[in-house]
Amino acid sequence: MTSSSGGSAFTASLSTAGWRWGTTWRPALQAQGYATEALRALAGWALRQSEVEVVVGRTEAGNIASRRVMEKAGFIPSGGPDAEGLHSFELRGPQKEDGGANH
Repeated sequence: MTSSSGGSAFTASLSTAGWRWGTTWRPALQAQGYATEALRALAGWALRQSEVEVVVGRTEAGNIASRRVMEKAGFIPSGGPDAEGLHSFELRGPQKEDGGANH
């Protein structure tokens, strides 16, 4: 994503090994809803994949900004803190059809 000045607005990485995603936002672009919009788009894309039923987010308890982004994107708290001290949030997609295998 680029900003109107042509520079990088944020950096993001996505790993299919556990579907990890993280971002770093330029300070001038924080608190404007961009992270929520990006997370909604990525989570929506992930939930449209046939093998994905739930998207899970994890963050430190003190990372209020990340917690709020997940909540605004529709994620609900699902546990924590875990052994690493992280709290989990999840977003479930609509129940997928099984292709008629069990009908």
